[in-house]
Amino acid sequence: MIHKLKKTLLIVDDDRTFCESVKDYMSSDMLEVITAHTAPDSLNLCSMRNIDIVLLDQRLPEKEGHTLCPTILKHNDQTKIIFSTAYPSFDNAVKAVKAGAYDYLSKPFELEELRLAVSRAIRTLDLEKTEQLHRYKNDRIIEETILIGGRKGLSEVQRLIDVAATVDAPVLITGGTGTGKNVVARLIHYTGADSKAPFISINCSAIPENLIETELFGHEKGAFTGAVDARKGIFEMAEGGTLLLDEIGEMPLHLQAKLLGVLDDKKIKRLGGESIRRINVRIIAATSINMER
Repeated sequence: MIHKLKKTLLIVDDDRTFCESVKDYMSSDMLEVITAHTAPDSLNLCSMRNIDIVLLDQRLPEKEGHTLCPTILKHNDQTKIIFSTAYPSFDNAVKAVKAGAYDYLSKPFELEELRLAVSRAIRTLDLEKTEQLHRYKNDRIIEETILIGGRKGLSEVQRLIDVAATVDAPVLITGGTGTGKNVVARLIHYTGADSKAPFISINCSAIPENLIETELFGHEKGAFTGAVDARKGIFEMAEGGTLLLDEIGEMPLHLQAKLLGVLDDKKIKRLGGESIRRINVRIIAATSINMER
C-alpha cells in the first residue's frame, strides 16, 4: 500500500545540534531523516534523490529559506515544505506560503508538534498519490474503451452511445455473449459530462442469490448472521456515477421489482435498516437473454 512506503525528511538548518535532535526523534522504520546545514547542500540533495518533506529554516547563512522553495519544488513538485523560524511574523508566513510552503512552525516548537506536522504532510502525499493513480487508471480505461470498426452497424451503435451519454435515463443493452455490451456501457459513462465520476460494474449471475440484495443495497450491523459491521452497498459506492448491472436477466424477480422501486424513487434502504437513503446513480443494465421472449 502507498502509505507504507518509506518517506524521506530533509532538515535544512545551520544549527547542527538542532538537526541531530530532530533526526534522533523523527527517524523510524517508516521515515528516513537526512540533514543539510547550508542552502547549496540542501539543493544538491534535492537534485540527487527524491525528498518527500523538507523542514526548512527561514534564516540560513547564505539566504532566506523561502527563496529556496522554487528550486526545491522544481526538483519534485510534490515535496511538502515545512518552514521553521525563530522570528515569526505575518510577513514571513505570507512569504512562505507564496513560495510554496505546506506548513509553518515557530521556534521554539515541541518535537511532538513537528511530528504531527510531518504526519499531516505524509497523509497529504499519500492522498495525492492515490488520486494520481485513480486518474491514471481512469485515463487508461478511457483510452482502451473504444469501438473499432467501420461498418454501418457500429456507426449506428456509436450514434446511440452519444445520445445515451447526454441523458441520465436508465439504459438496457442487449446482445449475445462477447458482443461488447460492457464496452458500450463504459463508453456511455466516459462520453458523459462527468467522466471522472465512479463507474462500477456488477455481474448479477456471479453473485449467489442470497447475497445480491446486500451487495446492491448494503446492510446494517446485525442484519443477519455474520453482519458484524454496517456496510455500504454498490448503489452507495457508485454515488454520482454509473452502476452497470451486467446479466440483469439473471437477477431474481423479487429483486428486479425492488430495483424498479429504486429507479422510480431514487431511494434505497440497507438490509436490516430503517432509514431511507437518497441516491444519485445512473443505471445501465446489460443482458444476453432475450428479455421480451
